[in-house]
Amino acid sequence: MRYFFIFSILLAFTNIQAQDAPPEIFGQWYLYEVIVDETIYLPENYDQFPDIFITDPSSEFSFEITTDDSVGCSIQTSFPPETPMSFELGPNYACLALPHCFDQPDGPCTIMYGAHADFYFDYFDQSFGFTITENPDDTKSLQVTNANGDVAIYNSAPLMDVSKFENSSVSIYPIPAQNIIHIESSTAQVERIVVYSLTGQIVANTEENKEMDISGLLSGMYLVEVVSEGQRTVKKFIKK
Repeated sequence: MRYFFIFSILLAFTNIQAQDAPPEIFGQWYLYEVIVDETIYLPENYDQFPDIFITDPSSEFSFEITTDDSVGCSIQTSFPPETPMSFELGPNYACLALPHCFDQPDGPCTIMYGAHADFYFDYFDQSFGFTITENPDDTKSLQVTNANGDVAIYNSAPLMDVSKFENSSVSIYPIPAQNIIHIESSTAQVERIVVYSLTGQIVANTEENKEMDISGLLSGMYLVEVVSEGQRTVKKFIKK
């Protein structure tokens, strides 16, 4: 089965000189709350737990988000020097054309992941302000504000045990990984593993194996598709 990757590339492209972004912003951030148009969305109320990945902006696509209609969208990111503690998204992005949510438009997955995606996609090419706070429990909080004044609050630690709300039959470890990733399925034999770059290129694949050598991949974030008994699961991992 083929997957198609949607690319949006604006003709008018402006190169923006990047500021030195604080290294604390790079990594995985778990959503705790998002306010869109004065409506508050709490992940625990929907049993849906979105997150974002932010990586070094030296790569073309350094912001990754899951939306209701895509298991992974990778977005060009810049940190304009004229507005410290802010970043801009766009104009380029790529989304894997495989839905994350399969419920109705008023279903919990579509509502939660849709609101989280709207927070960003409705304000492309505009600045997002952010602050990072050290918490007493040694975690960090990230607060992002868009051009509409909407707010998204994240933490460096999961809100709760998100594994029980995701497809827990497939696990990938270690994350981040350096040389080898191990894939396990608790319900079926792993038949095929395919690793995609954030631009949709297949960079590695193997059949009937529970581990994959990723030592030759560049550092960054990747999507891995695991096929077991005809069922496909897509996960994310970071290559150190």
